[in-house]
Amino acid sequence: MNRLLDAALDRTIVGGYSRAGYALRARGFAPLPRLDGATVAVTGATSGLGLAAAQGFARLGARTILVARDPERGEQARAATAEHGTAELRIADLARLDDVRRLATQLQDTDILINNAGVLPPHHTLTVDGHELTFAVNVLAPFLLTALLPNARRVITVSSGGMYAQKLDVADLDSTAGDFSGTKAYAKSKRAEVVLNELWAQRGRPGMHAMHPGWVDTPGLQRSLHTFHSIAKPILRTPQQGADTIVFLGAIDPSPPSGRFWSDRRQRPTHYLPTTHETPEARQQLWDACVTRTQAPVA
Repeated sequence: MNRLLDAALDRTIVGGYSRAGYALRARGFAPLPRLDGATVAVTGATSGLGLAAAQGFARLGARTILVARDPERGEQARAATAEHGTAELRIADLARLDDVRRLATQLQDTDILINNAGVLPPHHTLTVDGHELTFAVNVLAPFLLTALLPNARRVITVSSGGMYAQKLDVADLDSTAGDFSGTKAYAKSKRAEVVLNELWAQRGRPGMHAMHPGWVDTPGLQRSLHTFHSIAKPILRTPQQGADTIVFLGAIDPSPPSGRFWSDRRQRPTHYLPTTHETPEARQQLWDACVTRTQAPVA
């Protein structure tokens, strides 16, 4: 697709994030290379994007490890993925940092890590570690897991287009100021994910990629944003369409430049609004806060 048309679709939001936008762009997508011999771990893999990504990697021949919180749902997802290739299951509650550390010991042979798990709670909730739940699962858990898997040659973080409306807010990482908004806390966490992806790359880690999947019809969207889901359902993407760029970033050879932000197999800007740009000081404060809270083995 012509890059000017592609950029125009992206900026119209509905055109770029919808099923139609994906269909237009996918006409130029090339087949992906095989991943035989590679091990891929996908968090939040029981449904939606995570399950679609796990199945996509299994189809390419990868040994795929699904990470789930609920054993029963996890086994159902593993069995569904095993229809397409090799699939294994690991159980972990990513709201608990000790669980993240235990999980990391089980994933040391991971080649490609997909940080997909995310939550959008309706109420302000603290984890057992004392962190707001959205920030804990969406930011701290993937940060710690990435740090504990230094040999993973690619790390792909699933963000959201909703982050475009939010600025990095290091003064209120736990969303305690004012009335709690789950949607705002989620968007803030997704902005933080993209900033951390860039910071990992700046610190010399190769293979760091972040992406957003567009508007996807998932159980999580239906539960968390029921009204939006009801209105937008006719134009929502399938989970397979939303997960396409996740699989692309894991499979494409050679790996694209580290630290970039992607959607529909192309690099995208990380800011569209001048008011969302963060300062270098804020970026460093986010990194320091994540290191302190997780005790991750990084400088």
